[in-house]
Amino acid sequence: MAIEGVSDSSRTQSRAAEPAATRVEKQAPVERTTSATRSHPDVLAHAGQSTFGPTPAGPQRPVTEVEAMDRLAVTTSNVSRATAALEAANATVRTHEEQLAKELAQLAPSLSTDDLQAYADSYRAERASDYERAKDAAHQLSEVLRNEVPGALERAAQVGTVQTGWGASYLEAGVGRATEALGQYVRQSPTGDDALQRSLESTANVLEQVSTAAGAASAGLAGVAELGGRFSELARVAGDAFGIVGGAASLAVASDRILDGTARVDHYVAAGLSVAEIGLGVAAIGGVTVGLPVTVAVGAASVAVGLVNGSRDRAELERAVSGRLQSLGYDAAQADALAALNPKAAGALRDAGFTPEEIQSLAMTAPDMMGTSHAFAQGMVDSAKELGLTPSEWTRFIDEMAPNGDAVALTVTQWMGEARGQGGRLSRSELIDRLRADDAPSPMPELDAAADWLAAGG
Repeated sequence: MAIEGVSDSSRTQSRAAEPAATRVEKQAPVERTTSATRSHPDVLAHAGQSTFGPTPAGPQRPVTEVEAMDRLAVTTSNVSRATAALEAANATVRTHEEQLAKELAQLAPSLSTDDLQAYADSYRAERASDYERAKDAAHQLSEVLRNEVPGALERAAQVGTVQTGWGASYLEAGVGRATEALGQYVRQSPTGDDALQRSLESTANVLEQVSTAAGAASAGLAGVAELGGRFSELARVAGDAFGIVGGAASLAVASDRILDGTARVDHYVAAGLSVAEIGLGVAAIGGVTVGLPVTVAVGAASVAVGLVNGSRDRAELERAVSGRLQSLGYDAAQADALAALNPKAAGALRDAGFTPEEIQSLAMTAPDMMGTSHAFAQGMVDSAKELGLTPSEWTRFIDEMAPNGDAVALTVTQWMGEARGQGGRLSRSELIDRLRADDAPSPMPELDAAADWLAAGG
């Protein structure tokens, strides 16, 4: 039978020139190898193929302690370097997500969930290279874990000395740190990563094979089964946006589902809250998911709600929010007004039934009022209720008092608050009379207009 690529003439010449010794050597019996002298990758081999790569033909000598230790040392170093790269990339993404949390907390009461999500998408798109760097680092670490760790641990178990036992324990500790870094990546990634999920599943499977085959011959793989379990657990959530579905959806109310697979998360836990915990390491702000611990999100929100008013941090936050809103199509005046809102004050209005559009309107017509404390905003809400005004009616009342709608709202709220503080209540007719009396410290013609508006029934 002809061999492809070799001519008949060349075959004839080769056969004629073939030494006799060679022909005799070909007839020698093939040396057999017992299982005791073969490496465990061969124990795990299927159809002559090792789990960790091609198995050379012919006899295999036992792995020496020096070789096993060298393999452990190199693998441990490679895992450590890849882990450090992912940790650095994770730290950058975490910083971005913390800043996004602050900006979303600032805007949560005044924008719809869709508008907040568009804001978050724009923010992340501007920093796409950093998010992509974290993804690449996660894949590189996963490849090192999958391609190098099982074989190194298997060889250590084959030798089974105290020395290799210590070496394996150092490697297992390094892998533990690596899984923590991968876990952080999964929790704060806005998109699911199916390729990473498959890679982690493969690593878990091969570690299970190592633990089963080599563990029967040696006690040196005590931690391998646990490592395989970690990879298996992580793989279950790696394909989901922010790693939520597999890890935390069961903690959520059934109607508040988190969907996986895209940069947009279409359903949110506790969407009506400004900050809500929806899983370990993840938070929802105004219905938009951010990948950072909820405790940090709460801290980020506290920065946004005015605890640092007048500080450089507050000014920088307002500039960042205003600039991004303008890039999304808001005019400069509206963007500045929303950036200057006190989110706790705006939140009090939202909780009382004011829509984002009505809050945005009040931010323009009553900027001083909307920048005040939560307590004053709550007083304004209480005053509107006592006057029998719905959120939309109160918004229209302030808007029609322009350009001094802010001052009118402050005056009405103060008067009604004073009466409330004295255990009484200022009725609508009493307020109308007082507005017409014009006994405010600085008389305003808008007070008469406010009285007429209220007298006409709004």
